[in-house]
Amino acid sequence: MSNDFIMKVGESLIAGGPPGTAAEPEVVIGHLNGPFGTAFATLIGNQIKGHTKVLAIMNTDVMVKPATLMVSKVTVKDDKYT
Repeated sequence: MSNDFIMKVGESLIAGGPPGTAAEPEVVIGHLNGPFGTAFATLIGNQIKGHTKVLAIMNTDVMVKPATLMVSKVTVKDDKYT
């Protein structure tokens, strides 16, 4: 049996902090040379005001691996959050 995969999808809910601070990230992982790679490139190339797409980083300067794209699910109206 092969451990290879084309795409995996998951979701989480993080809550319990101050009101308005819950997060519900959706996660999609896949190979960049397949349908996931096409979707990844399309998403990062099609920026929409209020729904910024950014690469996930750790400690303000290290890109996470595998490459992860974060897309806001709510409309961001204040530029300091984009």
